[in-house]
Amino acid sequence: MDQKKSGRDLSDLKARLGLTKPAETPPAGQPASQAIPPGGQAPPSAQAPGMQPPPGVQIPGMVQAAPVADTSRDPFAQAQVQMAVGRPVDAIVDRGPQIEIPIEKKKPTKLIIGVAIAAFFTVVIGYAFGGVMHARKVYNYTVNDANKINGAVGDLGKVVAKSIKVINDSRIRNKAKVVYDQQLIDDLGTIQQSSPLADAANAKKIESKLFRTNYALMDDLLIARLFKYFYDSLRLFATMNTFLEYAVHNKAKIEAYLKQSASSGNQNYGMFFAMDKGKYFIGGLVQVSAPVCPDRKPWKASSKCQLGFLVSNSGQKWSWRPGKPEADKNKMTDIVVPIPPNDAVLAGMTGKPGRAIFARYVVLYRSIAGIAALLHRDQKPVMQSLAKQAQKQKVFTF
Repeated sequence: MDQKKSGRDLSDLKARLGLTKPAETPPAGQPASQAIPPGGQAPPSAQAPGMQPPPGVQIPGMVQAAPVADTSRDPFAQAQVQMAVGRPVDAIVDRGPQIEIPIEKKKPTKLIIGVAIAAFFTVVIGYAFGGVMHARKVYNYTVNDANKINGAVGDLGKVVAKSIKVINDSRIRNKAKVVYDQQLIDDLGTIQQSSPLADAANAKKIESKLFRTNYALMDDLLIARLFKYFYDSLRLFATMNTFLEYAVHNKAKIEAYLKQSASSGNQNYGMFFAMDKGKYFIGGLVQVSAPVCPDRKPWKASSKCQLGFLVSNSGQKWSWRPGKPEADKNKMTDIVVPIPPNDAVLAGMTGKPGRAIFARYVVLYRSIAGIAALLHRDQKPVMQSLAKQAQKQKVFTF
């Protein structure tokens, strides 16, 4: 068996690269080099055929050869020597195994990061732009809604103005007295029918305009005034409707009461304690006059006398009784307690059942006048604020 080489043979490669050290002895058939005597030139006989003199030494009659390169230091020296003497240069052939250089694959990390950053800024810019456009749209919607609400408030204001006018006409006609005024009832009925809130569908539209409005850019004071005005308008419409129904239904009773009161005059009543039974009192009902002093002179706030009333069982004979007992001077059986003139029990006991009905009529009538006056006061600032909002210039948007 062939002996296995312990290592790779590199002698051939070293020789081709010029890395082989020169031999110590000349090759066979060539004489050994002779020493050059002093003077720098060797005798002609001393030089062997084919040998070149050392560099810098010239021999007469001999062509100086190119200097020999040191192949121990220059790996390409051998090739240069061969080229100098005209010999072909052996090509260097790599006889080692083929080295495979891996192909470098570029990672897309930087590309992904760049795309992500660009997408992020695109989203941020788009969001900011969309927010600006949305705010501008809301601003334009607010201007449009202010115009719509301004018209609705103007229609409600016409109802308020008409209501105030017919109430004032009634007061002038009846000399500031509250009576059953048929002309007033007819006029209020006409106003009620022409009111924007009379029709349920139209009232729904007004409510929709008010409660489905862009209030984001409106003044807070304007919003508060607007809602209050609409609420009071609903109150006026409801109170007016109740008044008309009540007046028509109780017309006969109210007119009878007013006729009876005009013939008999206004009479006040009170209750007195006739007898003390120890654990309870026995009393009665008497006619009572206006407050007077014991000397029957009219009582005033500046009077220093004891306040009392003149009382009578029949309306013919009158006697003075205190309104409140004083210590060591009066007893409970001496005083009289006035009863309010609109008391329902008193009205039934005195044969005037229309008094309570008329009192309710007066309350409704005064409620209409009060609410209408309140709306008239609030209408001007509401209309001015809405007009200011509606006159704003719209902005450009997509």
